Amino acid sequence: MPKVDVKKLIQELIVPELQEIKSAVNELRVRFESEVKRLDEKNEVLKNEFKAEFKRIDEKTELIRKEIEAFNNEFRAELKR
Repeated sequence: MPKVDVKKLIQELIVPELQEIKSAVNELRVRFESEVKRLDEKNEVLKNEFKAEFKRIDEKTELIRKEIEAFNNEFRAELKR
């Protein structure tokens, strides 16, 4: 029976496949990190848009509150006459 060089077989068969797997994993990692970064940026944009919209709503609410208060004051003044 011929002698089998296990080390040579590992180098020829397993190491290249492990390198392919490592390369594929690294590619997936890079794509994943890129996607996470893209989503973080999109999330930040949406968060800023929501903050701006809430600020506009708060400003409109305050204007309406002041208008109602002014109307109530006028109405009360009319009632006292």
